[in-house]
Amino acid sequence: MFGINVEYKKDGAVRFPEFTAQVKDKKIFAVCDINTEKYLLPLLDELKSTVKDIRVLTFHDEELVPDEHAYGKMEEEVGDADWILVAGSGTLNDLGKYVGAKLGKPNSTLATAPSMDGYISTVAAIMTEGRKVTLPAQAPKDVLIDPEVVATAPAHMVGAGVGDILGKYNSILDWKLANYKNGEALNDESIALTLKAVDDVLANMDKIMGYDPQGMVYLMDALITSGYAMVIAGNSRPASGGEHHTSHYLEMDFVKKGLPVPLHGIKVGLGTLVCISIYRWLKENNIQFNGCEKVYEEVEKLPKEEDIIAILKRLNTPVTYTEIGVSEDLLKEMLLNAYTVRERYTVLSLMKELDLMKDVVPMLVEKYL
Repeated sequence: MFGINVEYKKDGAVRFPEFTAQVKDKKIFAVCDINTEKYLLPLLDELKSTVKDIRVLTFHDEELVPDEHAYGKMEEEVGDADWILVAGSGTLNDLGKYVGAKLGKPNSTLATAPSMDGYISTVAAIMTEGRKVTLPAQAPKDVLIDPEVVATAPAHMVGAGVGDILGKYNSILDWKLANYKNGEALNDESIALTLKAVDDVLANMDKIMGYDPQGMVYLMDALITSGYAMVIAGNSRPASGGEHHTSHYLEMDFVKKGLPVPLHGIKVGLGTLVCISIYRWLKENNIQFNGCEKVYEEVEKLPKEEDIIAILKRLNTPVTYTEIGVSEDLLKEMLLNAYTVRERYTVLSLMKELDLMKDVVPMLVEKYL
């Protein structure tokens, strides 16, 4: 679909035959980190007799950040390679897509964790001058998935993927809010695809929570589907709303302080709880704004916060900000300022516009600190 080869491992000597045929006689620039190198090297061994040349860049950072240093290092070492192959998930996937687009070289990703939905999106979350920004990128030519590898991902990465999927409840409602209130155009096909991805994950949660390889297929399919929805929409609107803005705000703070950054999907799961609670508060208090009646009809369809919490807990995923090292002061700062992360109308923008966020901060701190 959309010219992207999403290829699950085949039995036999060549695990990814379509990808292998595609890179025949090419010069490969392969990129990994200290955690994903063990998954990349066996694939490179398979490719040696097929490709013209292979060079490997291994990042040794304890916490790889997709910043000027990381993408600058890739640009410096790519040389005359024809193809970029990265092994990883969020950060490495974004770096591959971003550098590939900058240099006009195709890129592919060997997925190593079901932790986020950006594998095939055409944007990349990049740190520049200490600020997290979403920049144009290119979709990979291939996403290569070995369910048995993905099933070995740390539990918190599986929880992050589920958290990212659950975040779609809010991102879709934020998009509809922008439509009902401000007339922003919707894309019904991308919305339907996104909601189906959520439904598929919830329907197969037992297998996912059992770290069954087939459960990982369901989760990866949903994450890839969410990426397709972004391609159809032409932007990240169906997959990213206020819940993502809270995540990016915290990430910038952690990076600025030189602290390890909690996984994106974990922060998105927490941001989803925050945003859904805000929507419920607006409805319960019958706050009036243009299109509020339609918005409140949608709020009725949202899952209860306690049901989301129950799912995240079963995956040993944090359900309070204290668990990821966020102080009360930082949580309050995030709630008041996360709307500034990007110019996209969300429930956070609405609360700023109505000057109501200060009224819900105590409730949100009590529930989620």
